[in-house]
Amino acid sequence: PKKGNLLLDGFVYERIGEGPTGAEKRLEWLARQPDGFIPQPFRQLAKVLREAGDDAGARTVLIAMEDARLKHSDLSAVQRAVRWMLWATVGYGYVPLRALWYIVSFVILGTLLFWWGHTAHVITPIETKDALAQANPFIYSLENFLPLVDLHMAKHWMPDPNATPVALVGPFSDTPSQFPQSLGNILRWYL
Repeated sequence: PKKGNLLLDGFVYERIGEGPTGAEKRLEWLARQPDGFIPQPFRQLAKVLREAGDDAGARTVLIAMEDARLKHSDLSAVQRAVRWMLWATVGYGYVPLRALWYIVSFVILGTLLFWWGHTAHVITPIETKDALAQANPFIYSLENFLPLVDLHMAKHWMPDPNATPVALVGPFSDTPSQFPQSLGNILRWYL
């Protein structure tokens, strides 16, 4: 039927006997319902797909359900922002491993920033005896990102907002490259 002429709310079925059984085609079927958010048809389809062994398809349907909730429900701006953040980070909770990409990105960004700060002598030892220990930007970034993890780096090194960055010669140049005077503050902010 045309869009708006199919109402599946309350329709219960055990399996899909004929026609395409994939999530994408069945989501087209659900999209023919009238506008508005009705969760039951999505949950029913996800249940049938999961029982048929199509866990990925069931997850796709549940994510589409949350997308429909976001599009058609009367959510406040804060609720929409939270839902969008949940979609972006963990796929509304249905794709939790998506968060690993963000974790890896932050640790790599921190590694680059802390390498930059260490090279410019803005990350300094907290005590003079700590100056003998070598700072490792990757471990420093990882330790500062993960809560409750002590890799014995953050308690010995800290960005100094008052330190003047040292000008260094770049790898493909003979002229020293200047670092911003606020590099210590930038690194403190990142922490």
